Amino acid sequence: MPGDPLPEGDHVRPAIGLSPLDNFSPRLGIAYSPEFVSGFLAKLTGGRGKTSIRAGAGRFFTAVEGLTRAYPTGNPPYGLTYTSPESPVMATPFVGALTGTNFIQQFPVNVPPYTVSPSNPDTNIDWSRYTPISGTGSVFRGNKTPYTMSANLTVERQLGSNMLLSVGYTGSLSRHLLAVHSVSPGNPALCLSLSQPQDVAPGTLTCGPFGENLVNTRADGTIVNGTRSPYPNTIGTDAVYQNMGNANYNSLQASLKRTAGPLTLLASYTYGKSMDWASSIQEQVNPFDFRKEYAISAFDLKHNFVFSYNYELPFAKLFRISNRWTQGWAISGRSCRRRASSSMRYDLPTPGA
Repeated sequence: MPGDPLPEGDHVRPAIGLSPLDNFSPRLGIAYSPEFVSGFLAKLTGGRGKTSIRAGAGRFFTAVEGLTRAYPTGNPPYGLTYTSPESPVMATPFVGALTGTNFIQQFPVNVPPYTVSPSNPDTNIDWSRYTPISGTGSVFRGNKTPYTMSANLTVERQLGSNMLLSVGYTGSLSRHLLAVHSVSPGNPALCLSLSQPQDVAPGTLTCGPFGENLVNTRADGTIVNGTRSPYPNTIGTDAVYQNMGNANYNSLQASLKRTAGPLTLLASYTYGKSMDWASSIQEQVNPFDFRKEYAISAFDLKHNFVFSYNYELPFAKLFRISNRWTQGWAISGRSCRRRASSSMRYDLPTPGA
């Protein structure tokens, strides 16, 4: 555990995420076969042993995507991934080509001593040495373990001697899913108020795309140090990987299976709908109101029909030899027809990617 002593006199350092001890993951399953022998229910269920009803539910935890652990490897002050706030010239990488601003020479990197419980931000570090900071990603230290609560109810009915009909519901609720949002997003209204030549002092810069970190001067002489918030313009397009996303899935699933000697035919259909806040970490959520991102998932399939077959080749009967060379041969295949939902969400690039 973090804080435990090590033989070398050091101690176990805190991880990038917490280690929860209350991830309780129960499962419950029930199966029932009605045994009606007369009346309407007997005709509906087919009699004893012809129908089965199964229900199950559980809570399932998963690990955070390992790829995200690699994103903050260069985060200052313990590493460095430098992104110039302006387009530079290759001969002078720390001089802005647009304004001629001389930014701090970042190399060599002086890694500060490790602190067990640093403040946020750590006041023992001269952050001006590392700013501007842009294009880096950080994992939110308060992240919780992602999990899904899943449930299903299925009714199976035997039809005749070689056909099986199955109809069921499957649904899930997912919580603490990984999503990405900006730590210091631009203020659209503030930038728009500085976007026209008459809004700024003569000869000074206007605000526009990729200019959120520049210093603007209003027509009345007021200085605006960037249009991002809550951090100053020394913090740019930095992302936070936080387990704050939700999702849900509901579906009706039906299948019909028929077996005739060596031939098996299976037709299945799913009518489903998946909704979430973010379908992947390549999709940036609204930094001002996460819930406005709630929409149909990018991978949603409303209709999914699959037909498959399997035919066991009768080599043993054909050659009248039954051994491992003539048994187990089969031909199989399937045909799919899918249709996605009409309303889809556009994936925005991850900030800093």
